[in-house]
Amino acid sequence: FSGSVGIAGVSNICRAATTTLTDSTSGGVWSSGNTGVAAVGSLSGIVSGITAGTVIISYALSASCGVAMAIKAMTINNTL
Repeated sequence: FSGSVGIAGVSNICRAATTTLTDSTSGGVWSSGNTGVAAVGSLSGIVSGITAGTVIISYALSASCGVAMAIKAMTINNTL
């Protein structure tokens, strides 16, 4: 595997808002560590804030020598 896996995008959004995370290496799958706080489209990287809290968003890419993974901590804030 050549290249790097690294998540780009904002780290804070409001509850009920969305943002798109990206990775320079295509072909991976996105997941949320706590779908009660935020959901993420497995192929799109679109994160939707559900309730206030902190969540880890992961991007995993299969490679010939294993799986490369990047993580990003995000904070979901209550709307004002």
